[in-house]
Amino acid sequence: MGKKKRTPLLSLSPDVRISITAVMGNRTAIFGISGSGKSNTATVIMERLLAEREQIILIDPKGEGHGLLSLTNGKPSNLDIIVFGEPHGHIDALKEDHANYLADFVVDSGRSVVLSLLGFESDSAERRFVARFLRQLYRRKTKQQKRSRMLVVIDEAHLFVPESGGQGFKGDVAELAGACQRVVRQGRSFGIGTLLVDQRPQDVAKRVLTQCRTIICHQLTHNRDREALADWVEGYGESERGERFLASLASLQPGAAWVWSPHLGIFQQTKIFERTTFDTGAAPDGKHSKRLQRAEVDMNRLQGQLDAVVQEVKANDVSLLKQRILQLEKQVKTPPAVPTKVVPATVVHKKMPKAEVTAIAKRVAAEACRPVFQSYREFQRLLQRLMTQMEPITSQVVIVRDFKLPELAVAVPDQPAPTPPAPQPKLLPPKLPPQPSRSEAAPAKIDTNGRGPGRCERAILGVLFQHPEGCEKGKLSLLSGYSYNGSFRTALAYLRSAQLIAGGNEEIMRITALGLGAGQYEPLPPGRLVDHWIGRFDLCPRKILSALLQTPDGMDANDLATATGYPYNGSFRTALSTLRTAGVVVGRNTETMKASQFLLDSVGG
Repeated sequence: MGKKKRTPLLSLSPDVRISITAVMGNRTAIFGISGSGKSNTATVIMERLLAEREQIILIDPKGEGHGLLSLTNGKPSNLDIIVFGEPHGHIDALKEDHANYLADFVVDSGRSVVLSLLGFESDSAERRFVARFLRQLYRRKTKQQKRSRMLVVIDEAHLFVPESGGQGFKGDVAELAGACQRVVRQGRSFGIGTLLVDQRPQDVAKRVLTQCRTIICHQLTHNRDREALADWVEGYGESERGERFLASLASLQPGAAWVWSPHLGIFQQTKIFERTTFDTGAAPDGKHSKRLQRAEVDMNRLQGQLDAVVQEVKANDVSLLKQRILQLEKQVKTPPAVPTKVVPATVVHKKMPKAEVTAIAKRVAAEACRPVFQSYREFQRLLQRLMTQMEPITSQVVIVRDFKLPELAVAVPDQPAPTPPAPQPKLLPPKLPPQPSRSEAAPAKIDTNGRGPGRCERAILGVLFQHPEGCEKGKLSLLSGYSYNGSFRTALAYLRSAQLIAGGNEEIMRITALGLGAGQYEPLPPGRLVDHWIGRFDLCPRKILSALLQTPDGMDANDLATATGYPYNGSFRTALSTLRTAGVVVGRNTETMKASQFLLDSVGG
């Protein structure tokens, strides 16, 4: 038999070694008051993992992570890690709108990074950046075909997963807490391990703290901090060890710590090794005046990698493609004016032969129409690319009216005639379910006043045109923007009498074949289908829908309330009911709720 493959171990002290796999694939927390050694312990773990070429992402609110680039003597550490942000980053600029690009870069390149947050102008901007980064990181990892592992280190964890005390959060604080909790609680399934570092356990969300499988605890002097850890101890049923553990925390010396991991069978008080890289967070003294030499990276290669990420994101951004298509469609419908000085004025004369005048006219027409053909061909290429990407939801996302450009029966002397574009597949209207048998050629009935469909009727027809599967009355009322009252019911009665729709008020209503031919209906507004839907709801339903879109596997009601920062009460349940009525959320309150598949498909890619 061959030799058994060695499992690499992470040495924290002379008597404590932990499997690297257990650290990278799980949740770990480090606690301790200022000066007790918690930052040293976190750095030792990161140094050992980087030396083993594991991927580390350090979220660094204090701007101390650049110390990993230098040894304690000031020379380069040669650890393979890139620092973004102030101070001393390889790339100093770090802005809100960089979040998605950096998350893509981290997943695609497999590089370790420090995200220093000191350069942000406000706490709100900092929170929004981290929330966007973590959401995109989680989203990309869930879609990764070949799973790789990474460790997300969150320093000052209370800033990102604070304990709410049952009051809930609002605004960007709720967005950040929801994104961070999702990574901590659900990221393990997709190769994301987490390491939380903080001074006070009582300030970190209990539902996150109790999920940690390993605790490394330095000195804690406050009773409430020790009480916060008591819930974790009780969860493992280790009352005897727990009493010893909690009773000794206040008297631990700097550098000393308890390492407790019930699932690994570790319960040890020990002295953690000293870090080998430069301590930028230590109190100022003489040694901090030395000039540091840092580990450098190939900036040309790095810039190229990030440029490629940005270009790829733009190339696959469906909203940008749709905007470009609308611009080109407008150009095709409004061709450029014919230049006034195409030929000299003396060329055309009333005494010139008719054949010569005709030749000049053909040449002028061909030159004027050439830009139109070029724009049309570009429009067709972009349209084909968009439809390929959006094939699963083509009928919901965009409906392009069929149009044709007239063929020019002209020949341009001394140059080839423009080549007409290749024929493109015609976009057909969505396929309807079986309709009641009747003559499709029958004329639409008009009421006694002789009026045609009004604004409300057109709104109803537009909704049913884009939902060929049909809508029940509540969903139809919501999507059309009209309250379900007497006027709305009158509009439904009119459409049924005109045979433009089928189905009673208590049934599923659908547009008929006659309704399809009754007029042209506007497509959904430009932009993502998700943005169109979210814009229809108030704040609470918007937050619920956003949270479910970021968690394709769904959430139960309590987790959903936590992620959105709302208490689980009557108003919250009403918001859930509104989303279910609209058909964008499925699942009862007692089950796992998910966003509807057609919305999840529109977010993908």
